Amino acid sequence: MSKEVRFGRRKSKAERTVALEDLLEFYKQIGRAPIRERFGIPSCTMGSRVTLTVLEHFGFAAQYMSVRAIIFNPKFEPLRKAAGMSVVDTVPSGGRPDVFGHPDAKCMILGPEKFDINTTNQAHLVVIADGRYLVDSSLDQANSDINQHDLGIQLPGVFYATVTEAFLSGGTNVIRDPVNGCRMIYESFPDDRAYLQDFRWGQQREDVRDVASQLIVELEFMVEQMVKTEDGTIVTIFPQKSK
Repeated sequence: MSKEVRFGRRKSKAERTVALEDLLEFYKQIGRAPIRERFGIPSCTMGSRVTLTVLEHFGFAAQYMSVRAIIFNPKFEPLRKAAGMSVVDTVPSGGRPDVFGHPDAKCMILGPEKFDINTTNQAHLVVIADGRYLVDSSLDQANSDINQHDLGIQLPGVFYATVTEAFLSGGTNVIRDPVNGCRMIYESFPDDRAYLQDFRWGQQREDVRDVASQLIVELEFMVEQMVKTEDGTIVTIFPQKSK
């Protein structure tokens, strides 16, 4: 599936060929593998650059956002409910492994251990799509198999969720529904630009374009073959190859 991708002017709303929600669903399916293969597991910075490039190609405004992502293990949620505590009240202030004093309620943190971004290059980087969605292209960094712990955390590589104006202004975004049993919270640092100091930012610019081009070609093909059923379910019909 070779095709030259031209980067340049972002498509206007009238030129868009796919709804953002449908594009993100497709991106969630195929986005992480080539990013992880090219840039490795801890690849939030370069993965976000790829994500932003892809989104802009399809005509959607996008911007980087530094965050702290707190991922609670599956045992946390029933214990939290039994304790009658809100999710926000359980946020660890110092990155300690046990949450609200219970030995089985634990968490992983992507970004600074404390809600403080004064230390260079500590934030986790995501992309804000069209001012409406947070897109995390390397969430699987928190997974138990990668970190060799037994917390039972198993998350997708690409994850997206709606955001609020408060979050975009430096607030907290509690993910409404647990993902594979894991509660998640994102805290934003809209003024942070430490990711620009990542040595790969300038050195791997062509790698970003290569990976983005590969994904754009695949996504355009998926969009062309997309059909929606009456209940809104997306079905991608791939044409059969002639024998």
